[in-house]
Amino acid sequence: MMRSTEKTLLDQVNAVFRHTRQGSILTRERYRETGGRIAKFLGERFQLKNLRNLQDKHLEAYVRYMQENRRSPAHIKTELSAIRWIGDQIGLKRPLEDPRTFNTRMEIGRRSLRGHDRTWKAEDLRIIDRAPERVQSVLILARDLGLRIHEVHRIDVAHARDALRTNQIEIKGKGGLIRNVPLRGSARDVLETAIKTVKPGQKLFVPHGMKTHEAIREVQDFIRDNRPLGSTVTAHGLRHGYARDRYLEFRRAGMSEREAKERVSELLGHHRGEVTDIYLGSLR
Repeated sequence: MMRSTEKTLLDQVNAVFRHTRQGSILTRERYRETGGRIAKFLGERFQLKNLRNLQDKHLEAYVRYMQENRRSPAHIKTELSAIRWIGDQIGLKRPLEDPRTFNTRMEIGRRSLRGHDRTWKAEDLRIIDRAPERVQSVLILARDLGLRIHEVHRIDVAHARDALRTNQIEIKGKGGLIRNVPLRGSARDVLETAIKTVKPGQKLFVPHGMKTHEAIREVQDFIRDNRPLGSTVTAHGLRHGYARDRYLEFRRAGMSEREAKERVSELLGHHRGEVTDIYLGSLR
């Protein structure tokens, strides 16, 4: 069933194409299809209600989503061109980053993403110890459980208590897919500490009065402002480190390469073993 936010965005996309005759029929149709995809993504991930509020952070998340699903650089660039064109038609409230610098920063090139190392190095991981308590907790759960940053921010008190009782946390990922991730590392301590300061029904890492996307942005800003000079790591790189560590753990336990990759893929919420190759760049 289509979410109300998705329908609202889709209506805005359709309105653009009812009032334009720019480009060829094929180009307009291709861009309309992209508009449908971005409407679904933004409605589901960000609960965005107005396309005029589109920002670089939304494009960054959409690019990561496409990269994780092994979309080619050419496909990603075409999607971004279509989204930017739609944005020009509706009049965005704030300008987007220059396409060239954005593509460079997001590593959208002609070479394959297979084998590219995005894991945090030792010097990157040291910033976790300097982070404010809430940000530190989010980064630890991303590192020790391989969670996406928005998945961490969905955890509420009841969710955390269930995880502490069963020693695994149920995560609803992309497309509504459910996966269970065993607690490991410092995850249990982080959850136990967090539920002591949050009222029942509240999310653990979204302070009262703050919106989820604002809490996520604080984490992203901390990483950008504190990572070592020359480092380009993002929160997503913590998932790469998790994938590498679990893959090596499974291999040492006697699993075949294929079995280990499939198991890691399940823990990451992809359910396709070949996707794991994207996360194992540090081993190549």
